[in-house]
This record gives sequence, C-alpha cells and structure tokens, in this order.
Amino acid sequence: MTLKSYNNDDGLFSEVLGWFQSLPVFYENEHFRIVHACWDESSIRYFEDRFKGNKLPQWALEESVDKASPLYDVIENVLKGPELPLHAGAVFLDEYKNWRRQVRSKWWVDPAGRKYRDVALSIDKGNAFLDEAIPDEYTEKAIFYKAGEKPVFFGHYWLTGEPAIQTPNVCCLDYSIAKGGSLVAYRFNAEGLLNNARLIS
Repeated sequence: MTLKSYNNDDGLFSEVLGWFQSLPVFYENEHFRIVHACWDESSIRYFEDRFKGNKLPQWALEESVDKASPLYDVIENVLKGPELPLHAGAVFLDEYKNWRRQVRSKWWVDPAGRKYRDVALSIDKGNAFLDEAIPDEYTEKAIFYKAGEKPVFFGHYWLTGEPAIQTPNVCCLDYSIAKGGSLVAYRFNAEGLLNNARLIS
C-alpha cells in the first residue's frame, strides 16, 4: 500500500525513507521538547542511552517490532502513545475496523485520585459496548508528564474542536487537518508556561 502511494517508484520511496531515517525520534533543547506522540521520560532516556543522535538505525528496526524487546515498548510509547487496558476480555472495533483491547491515555493528566474515564482518551464515541468495557475505578500505572517539566509539543492524536493547550506545559498541535480540521502552530518565546493566545490555526 505504501509503495502504491508512490506509484511503485522504488527510487522515490527509498529517498523518502532515507529522509525519515535521518530525523531524530524526538528533540530537546534547554527550553522545550518535541515528540511525535508522548514524552515518556524513561522511554526517552532508554533511547538516548542506546542510539546516537536520537535516531533509530536501520539495524534496530526489526528489534523495534519485537514485542518481547524493551525497544518495542519504548517506540510504542514515544511514537504511538501509551495505552490502558479495558476490562479482561473486552474488545471494541475502532473507526478503522480494527479490534482493540486498549484505549490511549491522556499522559498529560495526573491520574492520582481520578476515574479511568478521566485518564482514557477518545472513549466517548457512542459505542455502548466500549462504554461497558471501561472500568469505573482507575487502577493502572500511567505515564504522566508533571508540572514543572519543560514545555512539550507533539501531534499524533487527531484532536478536534477549538485548539487549546492541554496543560501549561503540554501542547498538542494535531487538530485533524487531514479531516477538515486545523493545522496548528504555537508561537513559542521560551516562556515557561504555555498560553492559548499563542496558538495559531
């Protein structure tokens, strides 16, 4: 399917693939952080310790899809985002017709003292079966990006509605431009606390 989208042009596909492999999996400087889906400190540090320049080398690709490898969990968290399990045996059919046993978590929400629904993302879609599969009490260990950390910018989640920061140091820029939503930017000036007024869509 991917090759088809390049009109079976192997040369162009190889060029694009090479460009992607030249990019870091995440970026950090003294003022802010950028990641595709989730800034999970333990995953980020594991990756930094193993790979030069924060890039995933060709030789590690096979390891990154091996579910028995720690690298698999690291890639899942950083590039896809952490997920939370549903009740034992519960599954639901997502919008792409894939069966799911987990839902994504809002890693920018402090799970302490919260219900499962407060931490789970994209569960309110009128799916009655999914509704019943969501536990009432929150008992899972969740990744949480704490206040006081550097501002972090990410995409991936296809958010909808009026663009807004998630917390004063967490900002998603993905508001579903490919589905008629907004392409969002943030005018960052090294401020410690993010502000909705600096979002541009």
